Amino acid sequence: MNKRLDWFKVNGATGPIFINGAKPGDTLVVNIQEIRVAEKGVIAVIPKQGALKDKSFKAIVKVVSIHNGYICFESGIKPMRG
Repeated sequence: MNKRLDWFKVNGATGPIFINGAKPGDTLVVNIQEIRVAEKGVIAVIPKQGALKDKSFKAIVKVVSIHNGYICFESGIKPMRG
């Protein structure tokens, strides 16, 4: 398993997306018709990025379970819906 992440293929908000037949430089128009949430997700906390960019820490990548639209953290923390 390759543990290196190609940051040129990652969007911090949406992650990597593959479009069959699309080539670098193509312009795409997308209409989102449905979003289905999986039973698991991935969280990455990266130094010098995002809301914690001024804090010093090691990068962490974690697989989390999702139940009823909520991420289930091991510590029992449950985020509020907006």
